[in-house]
Amino acid sequence: MVAQTMKLYVEIGIISILAISLMTILYLVINKNSSISMLRSQIGGFKNKTELEIELDKKMSFFYSLVSNAVYVGLFGTTLGVMITLMSMNSVNQKDLISSLSLPLLSTAISIVIAILGTFCFNFVNARIEETLKIWDIHHGYSKKSC
Repeated sequence: MVAQTMKLYVEIGIISILAISLMTILYLVINKNSSISMLRSQIGGFKNKTELEIELDKKMSFFYSLVSNAVYVGLFGTTLGVMITLMSMNSVNQKDLISSLSLPLLSTAISIVIAILGTFCFNFVNARIEETLKIWDIHHGYSKKSC
């Protein structure tokens, strides 16, 4: 019974962390997209490209860390769930064992979906940043010279 309670707390904890991660990722992509749109409207005010890059890159390290670690949070939950299930194995029949092992795998599946969605979001924002820097180059008369 103690193992089942521990397993329940682990599952709720891991899935809660993953849900918070997903909400944070969605918040960041919406926030960064509106921030980039605002900066684009003020592109002429940036005389120095580095200043623009600093503004564009704010929160991107956190964004990347969140996306890249989502899978590890899910795997951690799976590992803990399987460990708890195996500790209680002597008192569980085969049917209960199979259902006990399926729930920890749910955290891995959820984390993979969040990591994939987060990667798409991160790449979308990163492409908008690169595009904005190119717009700055065009606005200020810089362009790559062809060979």
